[in-house]
Amino acid sequence: MLDDRAELLDSGDVLDALEEYLASRSALRRLIRTETELSDSAWNALLELRAEGERGGSLTPKELASRLDLRSASITALVDKLVRLGYVDRSASSTDRRGLTLALTPEGREFTDRHDRAHLPELAVAARLAPAAAALVERVLADLADAAGRSFPVTG
Repeated sequence: MLDDRAELLDSGDVLDALEEYLASRSALRRLIRTETELSDSAWNALLELRAEGERGGSLTPKELASRLDLRSASITALVDKLVRLGYVDRSASSTDRRGLTLALTPEGREFTDRHDRAHLPELAVAARLAPAAAALVERVLADLADAAGRSFPVTG
């Protein structure tokens, strides 16, 4: 299934290993944010624009704000920064004279692709899992996420 060592781990060891992975993943995200000087929202905006571009489309600032759950003023400042960095192109809409469309520039595409490559070692590890092991990992992680949500419920 996974490997002999994994089958010998008790539940505390599993959670410790998960915490270690999450800490290293957080460190990688911090490094990327430090290198790029981009917030998580800016990074997510680039990913949304890339995904929309791969489908052959573009987004309006309002659509992007909705996908990122941001207010209009926040999206304006975020887009201004991404345009200034050369990662996003802002142009007049071809269907609405008053509207704007946003799309990733070739530089923005290369930028996101380069940072995606930082995750290739993680993907290689996951790819080595047998289908049954991958299903087990997915189920355990989903159960842990659910349990974490129940262990400290947020009240309004």
